[in-house]
Amino acid sequence: MKKLLLSTFLLCSTFLLAQDYGEGHEELNQRLDAFIADNSEGFELEEFNLSPPDIGDIDDTEHIYFREFMLQSEERSQSELGRNQYQKIYVNAYGYYDETERDYAMKEWLSDFIDGQTVRPGRDKRRYQYAHPMVVIINEDHIVVLSYECAWDSYDYYDQWREKMFTYFSDANSVIMEIRCEGPLEWTRNRPDTSDRTWR
Repeated sequence: MKKLLLSTFLLCSTFLLAQDYGEGHEELNQRLDAFIADNSEGFELEEFNLSPPDIGDIDDTEHIYFREFMLQSEERSQSELGRNQYQKIYVNAYGYYDETERDYAMKEWLSDFIDGQTVRPGRDKRRYQYAHPMVVIINEDHIVVLSYECAWDSYDYYDQWREKMFTYFSDANSVIMEIRCEGPLEWTRNRPDTSDRTWR
């Protein structure tokens, strides 16, 4: 009887752990795990009590899968501001039931983006006050966002993380938005048609 109860408990625990991030999107979850593993040397994983930079109102969209984490460097290093700080890289992933639900999410998100500002689909912004570095990858039924503070914004640092995001989360059909500290905001791959009202 004890063995049966133990087996049942373990089975239920495994099921609950598998459901921690929401429904479906197993491949996305595996890609996130691989991304974490690839950056495990020199970084520690944090998944609770996070204070990421403002990325807008996407948290309030109707996602069925959600996962967020931070990779914090094990050692302090000198930032672009000349201070010894920990590097903190934030990743947020949102999964949706289908492309239609993702479109609704994009419409809602872009209307209340960083600092409550509106972003027009397909239209770049040369200057964006209060913006910080972000790489946004938009796929058919999910969105993955990497962000970090302006203290670490340099071309080499940004390129390093952008390429890692491309490797794990993008394909030929991904829509990609890139943002630097205080701008620019640029749609760098599969730019939406500015006359298309799907995300407006």
